[in-house]
Amino acid sequence: MRLIVVFIFLFWGVSSFAQTYPVHVQVNVSPPYSFYLSDYVSGSRERVSVTLLNRDVQYSSMPVRLRLTVKGSGYTLLSLPYASVAPLILEPNVPYRLSMEELRPYFDPHNLSGQGLGASGYLKGSRLPEGPVEFSVEVLEYQTNRLLSRAGSAMIFLSLQKPPQLGLPFDGAILAWQEPGHQRALGYGHGSFFRFFFCPRDFP
Repeated sequence: MRLIVVFIFLFWGVSSFAQTYPVHVQVNVSPPYSFYLSDYVSGSRERVSVTLLNRDVQYSSMPVRLRLTVKGSGYTLLSLPYASVAPLILEPNVPYRLSMEELRPYFDPHNLSGQGLGASGYLKGSRLPEGPVEFSVEVLEYQTNRLLSRAGSAMIFLSLQKPPQLGLPFDGAILAWQEPGHQRALGYGHGSFFRFFFCPRDFP
């Protein structure tokens, strides 16, 4: 019995040690969220930010690449193992924030594989479906593809917002004219006006 307990603790300790990675990853996705994958690395405004931190003080000038995963309702887009990307060099304890130009190759359809319903269409520029989408990034050693980090991820929700619906006045209603003086007497200020009521059609 003691041997079993010792073995369990040893296995637990080895497993815990194996899960310690030298690189920390932070991912953020800023609204407004687009239904098109290419929009996240185009334009003048940064939509996806990825920051890496090499915590291994004995591994200077660490050359790495990223593994990007985009997972939505019934589909997964994943970086190819040997995608054509330039190495990123991480120095110990120096945060490395990727520029849009550095992220763009990872969103290139030629560097991604697709799994699930509609995945090949999304790589060709089709609109992503509504629902939750998770962007996750892992760091790999550039030459060997050895995993150097846990996945950093950010979750967004894609929704086609509908414009509010006019509640009042009703469609086809005839609005009576009110003299400006009558409106001032009621305390509404100068000029004539009409009241409009809108009903939201999207709820959280």
